[in-house]
Amino acid sequence: MSNNTLQGTVTFVHHNKSYITIAYEANQKKKTVNAIIHTKNTNEPSKQPNYKQRNYIVGDLVNFTLEPTTQGDKLTATKLQYLYNPQLDALLQRAVSHNRFIGYIKIVEDKYYIKEIDSYLFFALELSPWQIQFTPKELTEAVAFTLNNVAKKEKATAQLEKPNLLPAYYKAVQLHKNNTIIPAPVVKVTDYATYVEVVPNGIQAKVDVAPNTYALGAIVQVVISYITPIKIAVKMV
Repeated sequence: MSNNTLQGTVTFVHHNKSYITIAYEANQKKKTVNAIIHTKNTNEPSKQPNYKQRNYIVGDLVNFTLEPTTQGDKLTATKLQYLYNPQLDALLQRAVSHNRFIGYIKIVEDKYYIKEIDSYLFFALELSPWQIQFTPKELTEAVAFTLNNVAKKEKATAQLEKPNLLPAYYKAVQLHKNNTIIPAPVVKVTDYATYVEVVPNGIQAKVDVAPNTYALGAIVQVVISYITPIKIAVKMV
């Protein structure tokens, strides 16, 4: 089989079976070919030199070569080289000036993603630590989301515009607004960090003290210095 490099577009991604389908043109004929993008046998080297660094999505433009499969009766795409994704580039550019999109929450290999409504673009969903478990209805309804890390397309993630969070989170938001001093009990001590319970039943935070300064159950006076649906920070007073 020739090692000539071909160019094609990813038209289908099968995450569970770890392969993609590529549409391309050869000899003025439209064709498709599959490519294995992950190898489950760690002792078997992958023919895709960058498969660990790239999660392929529909619309990706790629270079590849053709080789016979192990059985020899079909062809497979190998030596994949990601070029760019026109839809992804356009979406990320739009996010710079208007970062609000609509999509659907999807579960892929036990991980949450959002599929943008007008494309086949999937973004890993950055869940809040205080997210209430999604109901079956929420997994079928359109949701508004924003994109993070838009300057680094490989690391772009989605975040729900209006997540459904634990009541404790909203209590913490109010404490932050009021600059309330909180008597927080120490709930976890490791060799590297100490954690306190900022709000009962859900909100914990790391305090900036030397390891083993406080024992479990000790009370530390803190105020919330920063809080978003993704992160909380406290400082001692």
